[in-house]
Amino acid sequence: MKLPILLVLFSTLAIYCPASEPDTARTNLLQRHREYQAEGNLFNDYLLLTQAAEKYKNEKAYGYLADTHNKLGNLFDHLNETEPALKNFEQAEKYFKEIGDSISTTKIKLNIANCYFKQGEEDKALSILLSLESNPITRQDTGYHASVLFSLLRSLLNADDMDAYRHYIDVLAKLPITDSIIEYKRNTHIGFYHYLRKEYPASIELYREALAEAEKRDDPTIANCILGLIYNYTAIQQYDSATVYWNKYYTVKESTEHITYASQIKRMESLNTIKNYEMQIQQEQEKRRLLQQIIILAFALIVLIVVGIIIILRNKKRQERMEQELKEAKNRELTTLLENERLQNESRKLELENQNRRLCFNLMILEEKANALKSIQQQITDANESGKVPADIARTIDTQIKYHLQDATNWHAFKEAFEKIHPTFFQKLKSKYPNLSEHELRFCAFACSGLDSKQIAFILNIQIESIRKIRQRLRKKLGLNPTESLEELLRDFSN
Repeated sequence: MKLPILLVLFSTLAIYCPASEPDTARTNLLQRHREYQAEGNLFNDYLLLTQAAEKYKNEKAYGYLADTHNKLGNLFDHLNETEPALKNFEQAEKYFKEIGDSISTTKIKLNIANCYFKQGEEDKALSILLSLESNPITRQDTGYHASVLFSLLRSLLNADDMDAYRHYIDVLAKLPITDSIIEYKRNTHIGFYHYLRKEYPASIELYREALAEAEKRDDPTIANCILGLIYNYTAIQQYDSATVYWNKYYTVKESTEHITYASQIKRMESLNTIKNYEMQIQQEQEKRRLLQQIIILAFALIVLIVVGIIIILRNKKRQERMEQELKEAKNRELTTLLENERLQNESRKLELENQNRRLCFNLMILEEKANALKSIQQQITDANESGKVPADIARTIDTQIKYHLQDATNWHAFKEAFEKIHPTFFQKLKSKYPNLSEHELRFCAFACSGLDSKQIAFILNIQIESIRKIRQRLRKKLGLNPTESLEELLRDFSN
């Protein structure tokens, strides 16, 4: 407990030591603030800002105080602590009003609106944003105007007000933006608008420009740009291009996942340190008040006796509290470990489902190509028989189609890819049910991959009724009750 007390005393002394040059002190504070931000040292940044806020409040330097509260609000917003972030932004707004800074008073409202939106108070956020968009101060600053429109468009989409959404998309499109970062953010918004209107070529062009800029800056929003392209290519049935971007999306996701996870852990550690520090400050304040009471009561002997009893009881209570806190800390650690294990299991499950979907998607494309080749083969045969196509040309085309059909309908290629994802599936299934035929094993693999009866019928080129018969026969061999799920049983063998 001595270390927090010393920390508080030294920090208090640092605040109230008179500076020879106020501007120099302010410059040093800003420099340290930027250094802590660059290092990700949020706790020391929090200490610096809270001490500066107390100093500026005592000096009645409300301009600096408002700016400090704004920085504190941004810090808590980065930690996803919306309530203290909103409190600091509102304090900043109050002090900006007191000094008559109308520009800063207006601009801080965007932060307040975003906090309301995160808290689920969408109506408040939307009201503030609409007022900001029509404010002359907002329209004098193109970059700030664009930021207001970005938040406003998000709120209007959430409110499902498409007429207003279209109007402000037009406003955003006409802004004379020169900053490349704001430009590519605008491209993503307008690209999504074109996607909603099914104007896919225009949407694809804007998403490509945004993706190029995001890749150049190594921006975290690169994944959103890739998803926008995937949705567009899927909508226009260009599945090859969609597949390329799916692969790119998973590569980007895997490369940034550990960075995001480490950043989240660091933010949580900083938040816990800040909360513990605030608790220690509160405890020290309570101790100081108690100490003052003890000094006053120390003039009487009876009070000294009472104080002695209080100290004994207080130490005992503190010991019990420390033991209780230790127990709670262990419980929290255990809970965290269990939660991490659960998240890891869910992550592995999602990855497995994604691999199954990609496998099924590729198989469906192969089968679709195979069916198309068979149709062309039949047309060539019919044309040859009717004399519309020379026999030698018909034979050449038929040979080429048969060659490609061998690759397009290769069950062994699917089986090899499936076994890479579920290496023990067939081994476990054959071990427990040795009487299953090769055809039934193939059906089990398709069902385990998430294909429904229609898709399996399409791949095997049989009627849906045949699939139902195969399913009934398979359920009987596996000994399933009417209430039991075949797919769930097969997924157990895939683990």
